[in-house]
Amino acid sequence: MIHDLVIKKLDAAKQLLAEAKTIQDAKKIVDMAQAAEIYAKRQRLGEDAIGYAHDIKLEALRLLGTMLQATKRAKPAVGSKIIGSKRVPMKDPTPTLADLGLDKKTSMLARRVANLSPEKFKDVQASVVTLAKMTQPPKGTLGTGDNEWYTPTEYLDAARIVLKTIDLDPASSEQANRTVQATRFYSQQENGLLHPWFGTVWLNPPYAQPLIGQFIEKLLEELTAKRTTAALVLTHNYTDTAWFHRAASHANALCFTRGRIAFLDPDGKPAAPTQGQAFHYFGPHVDRFATQFAPHGLILVPR
Repeated sequence: MIHDLVIKKLDAAKQLLAEAKTIQDAKKIVDMAQAAEIYAKRQRLGEDAIGYAHDIKLEALRLLGTMLQATKRAKPAVGSKIIGSKRVPMKDPTPTLADLGLDKKTSMLARRVANLSPEKFKDVQASVVTLAKMTQPPKGTLGTGDNEWYTPTEYLDAARIVLKTIDLDPASSEQANRTVQATRFYSQQENGLLHPWFGTVWLNPPYAQPLIGQFIEKLLEELTAKRTTAALVLTHNYTDTAWFHRAASHANALCFTRGRIAFLDPDGKPAAPTQGQAFHYFGPHVDRFATQFAPHGLILVPR
């Protein structure tokens, strides 16, 4: 009951976010989502509620930062003028942070979130890296390159043995596919949700809500239609979320990883995820899946 009420409040916040026109509107939504996220964690309402609040907070911070960047900040006094018998300083008419109802910390955080690249923003949504780490000021020389994260080869090698071939990766990129080696892939721009998924599928979906749920539903639809003949899906082990239960209840087998998967950046450097992962296998070769993935974790076969 409490869970549903929080979700309804977050739905309302999401609608307000779509309609927000002022800095005050965006700040109000940041505060709403922040409060909901804290409450959901304290009440242990589940990762779907926590993640939903987190995503709305991030979107609201990005909007707030964008609005702040488009607003001139007030400057110190620029000259003076005589009023009556007194000379008083003239101020720039543009608003200060105090005028906008903001503190310096929130303003700085919002601006940094607004400056994140789409790839970095997705990483924060997916909790591959924390918001604090991603938005901290750069130290020394700022590195170059994007911030997509890829599955280490040992897991993909096992996946190819199980599936024999990977016909499609519906949530990928050109660089990621150099390792996945799918016959075909759909990039973020192509949006794999809009296309049929034929043959064997490898899926490491976007971990942000609501995309991850949409990709799971799309996979189940493709399996039901028999366009997808077998699939391996890699997700976080969010066992209390609706999308995880949807995937797990239809899977022929699962592997809960031993430890956390150190996803790789384009330079091959490992990340440090804040939670563990799970593989969901959909297909007839459960024994083959168990043999290949048992070295990586605990194998479960739903009844």
